[in-house]
Amino acid sequence: MSNLNNSVTCGGDSSTSNDSYNLFAVGFCGIDDTVQIDEIIQLSKEENCEKYVEWGVLFRPEKAGEPRFASAEYVKSLTEKAKSQGINLRLAAHLCSTRCEEVLNGKKEFIQELAQLGFKRVQVNATKANNVNIEDLKACVEPLKSVIKESPNIEWIIQKNEETKPIWEELLSQSNELSNMSILFDDSVGRGIEISSFPEPFADIPAGYAGGIGPNNIEKVLERLCQVKNLPARGPWIDMESSLRDTASNKDVFSLTRAKECIIHVKKLAKAGVLTLP
Repeated sequence: MSNLNNSVTCGGDSSTSNDSYNLFAVGFCGIDDTVQIDEIIQLSKEENCEKYVEWGVLFRPEKAGEPRFASAEYVKSLTEKAKSQGINLRLAAHLCSTRCEEVLNGKKEFIQELAQLGFKRVQVNATKANNVNIEDLKACVEPLKSVIKESPNIEWIIQKNEETKPIWEELLSQSNELSNMSILFDDSVGRGIEISSFPEPFADIPAGYAGGIGPNNIEKVLERLCQVKNLPARGPWIDMESSLRDTASNKDVFSLTRAKECIIHVKKLAKAGVLTLP
């Protein structure tokens, strides 16, 4: 890792790198009932963290209330408490299993519920690892597209990996109709496999990067993004999940300590001029 100081710039020569870039968000996915709501709100209050920290909630009905999957009661309490304290939590819904299959089949009722709770972004996790068992994903493109277009105030995150190719390939070919779509480069699909390549974003489409990111490598990943050509003006985001898990009393829990470590690293790079926070 480079030696960070006040004069550091993003690596590489000027033809292939950026002096610095805007970081749109740092996504912490998998908050669940093991996390004290007051602690999430307190962390969001600190030093403008609410402007760039995004809390990801995995929605998988058959696992609701288990580790990684918040219960409906928890999500409601979180959003209500944040609102009562004037905290504008950045929330992203990561749709798995039947929740994902619903939107792939053109159903938008749950999305309307999420919008009312304050969710601004929705990620479509259309993979077998997320218990989505639809063989012909290409047939789901038009129904999904209709839901995206009918939810203009929601940003729709489409996972880009080999398994989801039937979806993202078709949607990208029609991206001029989908101004509220973004792409997440994610070959890990929540398995904690470290990201090894950083593809150039598609023209005029917001982009994010995921895969094995955590406290031990977040600086390396964010520095590497300096070398990505044609980053969108609003900046990329990064997302993480597996690295934020810990064990307490023999239970799998979400670790706010690890999330805080990531924030420290992000602020360090911002102070060094590598990136700019919202």
